[in-house]
Amino acid sequence: MVCMNSNKNDYNRVKVRQAEEAAVIIGKKLRKMKQFLVFVRI
Repeated sequence: MVCMNSNKNDYNRVKVRQAEEAAVIIGKKLRKMKQFLVFVRI
């Protein structure tokens, strides 16, 4: 049971890390889009 719980925690930690990385990537893409839109507007 203890092993199961620790594995579950590790799994959740990995999922959180993946979600954070995805959020960072999406944030960078949105920033590039905004810069591109501003450039196009000018």
